[in-house]
Amino acid sequence: MDKQDISLYTDLSGAELPDHVTGHHADEPAPVSYSAKTLQHGRHPTNLRRMENPDAHATCVGWCSEVMEIYVRVDGERITEATFWADGCISTTACADMLTTMACGKTPEEAAAIAPETLIAALDGLPHKSHHCAELAVETLRAALAELPRG
Repeated sequence: MDKQDISLYTDLSGAELPDHVTGHHADEPAPVSYSAKTLQHGRHPTNLRRMENPDAHATCVGWCSEVMEIYVRVDGERITEATFWADGCISTTACADMLTTMACGKTPEEAAAIAPETLIAALDGLPHKSHHCAELAVETLRAALAELPRG
């Protein structure tokens, strides 16, 4: 998808919603904007489910109380499946969904090397106040991968 900033105060066609609908007033700070990719992964996640019998699993809590769980299944040297469950905002869900998508097909070492900045770039950006969601997703994936049997 092309990068497209969509505000919480616009509909998907890009039209501004009236103030009486949004509750937004001109003297308030500017609304938060999300890329089309962030909205897609946040609203329609493809990897949102708790995995039964994963090879590894971790749960982490973010600094604004969001909860993220990541589940990983490995076959040989590669991650064949990664799923998540999250209780948080659209950014939390988008970061977990994109990161679990990015991890599939990689070795655990390659997946653990994904940096929060790489995740943010894959989503075509995140509002600055949501960068901690990318950090939480990466932290949770790395914690899950640390649980994999070595051998």
